[in-house]
Amino acid sequence: MSTPADIPFDGTATATRVLTRSRAETPTASARYTSVDVTTRDAILDLKDAWQRLEQISEGSAVFQSFDLCLPWLDAYVFGEAPTHQAHVLAFYNQAGAMIALAPFAQKISGLVSMAEWIGDPLVQYGDILMDPAADRKALRTVLSDVLRSWRVGGMHLRNVREDSRIAQVLDLSTTAVGEAREAALADFTQFDDVEGYFATFSKRSKKNRKNKRRKLVEKGELSFDVVKAGPEGAEYCALALKWKIAWLAERGLSSRAFMDSRALAALQDACGRESDHNPIHLFIQRVDGEPVAIEVGLLGPLGNAAFMGTYDPAYETLSAGKVQMESSVIYGFDEGWAGYDMLAPMSEYKQSWSNRAVGVADQIIPSGMFG
Repeated sequence: MSTPADIPFDGTATATRVLTRSRAETPTASARYTSVDVTTRDAILDLKDAWQRLEQISEGSAVFQSFDLCLPWLDAYVFGEAPTHQAHVLAFYNQAGAMIALAPFAQKISGLVSMAEWIGDPLVQYGDILMDPAADRKALRTVLSDVLRSWRVGGMHLRNVREDSRIAQVLDLSTTAVGEAREAALADFTQFDDVEGYFATFSKRSKKNRKNKRRKLVEKGELSFDVVKAGPEGAEYCALALKWKIAWLAERGLSSRAFMDSRALAALQDACGRESDHNPIHLFIQRVDGEPVAIEVGLLGPLGNAAFMGTYDPAYETLSAGKVQMESSVIYGFDEGWAGYDMLAPMSEYKQSWSNRAVGVADQIIPSGMFG
C-alpha cells in the first residue's frame, strides 16, 4: 500500500499573464531555444496540445507532470479561492516554434523567502520536467538558468526528484540534495519474458504467501479484476478509494497532508474525473462477486505504472485484498506490455520483496546563486 509523502501542501495563486522571452547568454544556446513563462489559466490551456505531445515522447519520470493532473491542482490552488502561489509554467521552444521542454513550477506568494517548487505538491511523487529526447541539454540549461535568474526567488525547492530524472540531466544537482535520501522500489518487467519468469524470482515463502492470500479471498466469492480509466466512473472509484484511505489513516492515528487538505482531495478527484485519451490516471480494481474490495490509483507512463495510492475495503483487511489486487495489477501489466511497476518511495520490506531494482529519490534545494 502506498501513501503520498507527508510533506507540506502549500497552495497557489493567480497572476497577470507574463510572457518572458529569455535568451541564453551564449550565442549557441540563444540561437537554439527561447522560453515563455505562462501564468494565466487561458494561456496554460493554450499549451494543452503541445504539453500533451511532450507527455507522449518524454522518456523520463514526469508522469506526475501531466496536463490532466496539473490543471486540477492549479484550479484548486492558483486560480481558486485564497490563492497562495503564482503559476510559472515554463515552455521552451526551438527556432521552428516547436515546444521542446516544459517545466511546471509554482512560486509562493507569501513567506520570508519565496521559493519556486513543482506544481502539484504533495500529490506529486516524482518531480521532473517534460523534455523532447532530442533536446540539447546544455542549451536548455542555459535558457532555464537565465529565466530562473530573472525571477525574484530565493531559489527552488524541488521535492521527490529521481536520480535518473530529466531535470537532473539539465541542472547540476550533485550538491543540492537535502533531507534523508530515499529509494523507490521498482519491478522492472523488461528483464523477463513473461509474468511467470518474474514470479519465479520470488522466494518459496513469498510464493506460498501469495497463493494463500488469493485462496482465502476466493473463499469469499468469485474474484475478478478490471481497469477503469479516468472519467466519470473513475471519479466515483477515486471517491471510494479516498474514503477507505482516510479511514485507514484515522484508525491508525496517522496523518498525511495530502489527505488532510480539502483542496488536495478535490484536485485528485477532479483529475480522476477528467476523461481524456492522454490522462495517465487508471484505477485498478479487485472485486469479489463483482463488488470492489481493493483499489489502486495508478499513473501509466513510459516507465510503466506508478502505483500512487493503494487501499482496500476495511471489511477485507484480514484477507489481504490489497495485496491480491497488487498481484492482479502486475499480471495485467505484463499482458499490456508495461515497462514496470513502480511502488514509489520510500522503500519498505514488503515493497522490496516485489522489486528487482531501486532508484534514488531526493528533495533538492537550489539557491538562486547557482543560476549564475
